[in-house]
Amino acid sequence: NLYRYAQVGLFETSLKNASIIACNQRYVDLIGYPSVEEAIGRDVLAAYENPDDRIVISRIIREQGYIKDHVTRFVNLSTRRKFWGKFSARYDSTLYVAEGSIIDITPLKESEEALRESEEKYRLLVNNDNEVIMVAQGGRCIMLNPSMITLVGYPESVLLHRDFTDFIHPDDRELVLNRHYQRMRGEE
Repeated sequence: NLYRYAQVGLFETSLKNASIIACNQRYVDLIGYPSVEEAIGRDVLAAYENPDDRIVISRIIREQGYIKDHVTRFVNLSTRRKFWGKFSARYDSTLYVAEGSIIDITPLKESEEALRESEEKYRLLVNNDNEVIMVAQGGRCIMLNPSMITLVGYPESVLLHRDFTDFIHPDDRELVLNRHYQRMRGEE
C-alpha cells in the first residue's frame, strides 16, 4: 500500500528497451497512462519532452550506478501538459533496470522563472535609471547604480562597503539619520 499510494511517482524501468516494468498510481498520473496495468511494458521515452534526455540519463545511471535529484522536462501523454520532473534512481545491474522516484516540481520552476524575470526587470530599471540608487544593509553600501558612480566620480570598488552616511553631506546627516530611524520604526 505504501508503494501503491505514495504521493511521489515510483517506477522501475528496463534500461534495455526503456519500458516500464512496475510503477505506482502517482507515476501513472504524472506520465498520463490510463492505469498502472496499462503502463506496464510501455516505452518511457514518449514521456520525455526531449528524447535525448533519456539517453543522457541512462548513461549517467549506468556509469555512476545512480542519479540523484535530476531535473528534466516531461510530457503528460494524455493531456500533453509539459511539466518539470525531479527524479532519482538507482541502477540494478543484475536486472539491468532503474528503480526510482519522480516528483512534479513545475510550480517551483515557474516560481524560479518568475523571480528571475523580476530580478532582471529590477536590474534593468536600476542600471538604466538616471536617478542615483544605492542600497545599504547594516549601514554599509552593498549596491549602487551607474548614475551613482557617475555622480560621485569614483569606481564602484571604492564606493562599495562604505558606511552609507559617507555619501550624505555632513550638514544633513543628522536629519537623514533621524528620518531613516523613523522609517525603520514604521513611522511616516
